[in-house]
Amino acid sequence: MVQFRQMEYFVAVAEERQFSKAAVRLGVGQSTVSEQIRSLEQQLGAELFLRTSRSVTLTPAGVAFLAGCRKILAELGHLQQTVLAHARGELGRLRIGAVGPALTGVVPTVLRRLTELSPGINVTLQTMGTEKQVRALAQGDLEAGFVRAVSRRPGLKVETIADEPLWAVLPRTHPLAGDDSVDLADLSGETFVFWPREANPAFYDQIIAACHQHDCIPGQLVEGTDMQTQLAFIGAGMGVSVQPASFRDAGRTDLVFVPLRGGVRTVALQLAWSPQFETPVIRTLLHAVRLSKAELGA
Repeated sequence: MVQFRQMEYFVAVAEERQFSKAAVRLGVGQSTVSEQIRSLEQQLGAELFLRTSRSVTLTPAGVAFLAGCRKILAELGHLQQTVLAHARGELGRLRIGAVGPALTGVVPTVLRRLTELSPGINVTLQTMGTEKQVRALAQGDLEAGFVRAVSRRPGLKVETIADEPLWAVLPRTHPLAGDDSVDLADLSGETFVFWPREANPAFYDQIIAACHQHDCIPGQLVEGTDMQTQLAFIGAGMGVSVQPASFRDAGRTDLVFVPLRGGVRTVALQLAWSPQFETPVIRTLLHAVRLSKAELGA
């Protein structure tokens, strides 16, 4: 079988028209070049060069073989570059999940950085709750996810992007809507709009714990399965909520976002991925996240 190295030797001789010059170009001895060309001609069953004491010229068979060799070697070079680009995390596929609030600030910033670093990465993005993302990561259906308040667990890596303060989310008609800040205790007894606990138990429990810590006992609970549904309920006057500051970017004019007083805890927005399915493009994404932190004020 003809080897790629033999093709390189042949092309060098064909272009230099002398075995000695081809040997210098290839960095090998002239005898090595001569042996490889003789072996190649024997394998092909055809004479590739007409030899004289001063130079060599291609036979018709050699002309045809040269065109094919150049094409094959060019394709091989391209393939090698493609493989290296994948290995360096410059090419590849990224299927990413994201909680809704992350789509308004963090995700666009990170993806812009990612595109600057490696425009050849193909990204698909799905809005998805935290626990659903965690399951998809474990199953290899996502490469990475922007999640909320996930604790470290076996089979999952997380990197915190930002620790967000919690704000009160009120309908514009609420009596406290005009205040510069409120205490959580001021909302005690109100109907709270929130996620179903199964969507993200850790985040849900953090919010409820913060409420209890600050003497706020929610009254009834109204569940919305996504950010827009929750905000619609609040805008309709069906309740209030406590949510991360990034909810302010939702662009709702029927709502008011009011800072909470009293040192209420923050909640983490994180990038999560499975080490089982970690690829070089994940490392490129992590680099983009770390570059984005300063821009995000994290």
